Amino acid sequence: MLKLLKKVAVTGGPGCGKSAACRLFEQQGAYVVDADEVAHGLLSPDAPSGKRVIQLLGPSIVHDGIIDRKIVADRVFRDAEALQALETIIHPAVQETIATIYKAATALSLYPLFVVEVPLLFEAGWDKDFDVTIAVVADENVCRARFGVEQYDLRMRRQMPPLEKAKRAQYRLDNNKTLAELKEQVISLMKQLGETSS
Repeated sequence: MLKLLKKVAVTGGPGCGKSAACRLFEQQGAYVVDADEVAHGLLSPDAPSGKRVIQLLGPSIVHDGIIDRKIVADRVFRDAEALQALETIIHPAVQETIATIYKAATALSLYPLFVVEVPLLFEAGWDKDFDVTIAVVADENVCRARFGVEQYDLRMRRQMPPLEKAKRAQYRLDNNKTLAELKEQVISLMKQLGETSS
């Protein structure tokens, strides 16, 4: 009988270092999936979800045969109704795709953990889909400098405050300093998760 991989979600605000943490998990042998990248993959103009997004936002979002993610982001982050409608189209398809990837990763029996980067983990109610939740946090001024002030402020209007995410998550990674220090935390946490897996 296959031993199911422990499902781990990594979340946090813009510029906190979620992707850096996930790359470190991957370096330590975890199977890592980026939920945003999965969503982008579903946004082909020929895919069912892509066609629905074009119907929602109009043909102007298509450039050179692809849906322009920047135009989509600029549009929806300024329009709460459009964002909600987009998420209604994309989120179920992303969840289904990640579930398929999880089954395939489990079947390989090569990985200690299955890690998914999910920016809107708690906002979308996806935390129930995971065995472990981790929030990556950094000081707001650090995040704004990393992400860009305007984009940071725009996205934070639609997100839970990072410290609230940290309160809800089971584990917290602090990312105010160096990548080496973040790596130490990731290695330590992987050991903990390994010791608690059954």
